[in-house]
Amino acid sequence: MQTHMFIGESNGALYDTRSNTWSHDNCLRSNYCRHHREVNTLADVKATIRAGKYAWPGGYEIHAIMDEGGVMKIETLRQNWGKLFGLI
Repeated sequence: MQTHMFIGESNGALYDTRSNTWSHDNCLRSNYCRHHREVNTLADVKATIRAGKYAWPGGYEIHAIMDEGGVMKIETLRQNWGKLFGLI
């Protein structure tokens, strides 16, 4: 990621800090990097993958529970999300 980009820790939004008023401007992407309890869109999947494999607070490892009941680690989801969503 480029050095002028900033991810908000509280909201997971992506900001461009090249402007002096970046903290008051609209974010570039509001759903960029955050864990989702329920995934409704592909953007939610990507944001959850970017947020990493550990929950905050607590540091518990995050797993994806698939529709058929299977459990998948975030690393496996990261490696195979294109196949899982029919994009590859």
